[in-house]
Amino acid sequence: MIKGVIFDMDGLMFDTERIWATLWKPALATLGLPYKEGLDAAARGSAGDSMRAVLRRFYGPDCDADAIMDALHAQAETAFQAPPPKSRVWMNSSPIWKRSTFPWWWLPPAGWHPSCGTSTTGT
Repeated sequence: MIKGVIFDMDGLMFDTERIWATLWKPALATLGLPYKEGLDAAARGSAGDSMRAVLRRFYGPDCDADAIMDALHAQAETAFQAPPPKSRVWMNSSPIWKRSTFPWWWLPPAGWHPSCGTSTTGT
């Protein structure tokens, strides 16, 4: 019998965006490259070809985007070995909960008690 379901809605349970943002400078430093302001925001949520495009926009069309991505992932390998940061949790009253498109309504009739966790600090 299923006793619960956990949905990690792209960073809902673990706020990894803040961690990824801190990895750019050390990753680029291993390649002798400076961090350029706005890179972490521009690359957020990208991967593969879309991240290569962001990197080429910041470092030029001839940059070794794959080497930069490899350096970033090497930094991440170490960073994600640490315990995850704690997130602030709101039970049932979160504005995110109310705006969500996920069909939460079916959980209580199934005997499950929904809650929403978020690291968002505002309303």
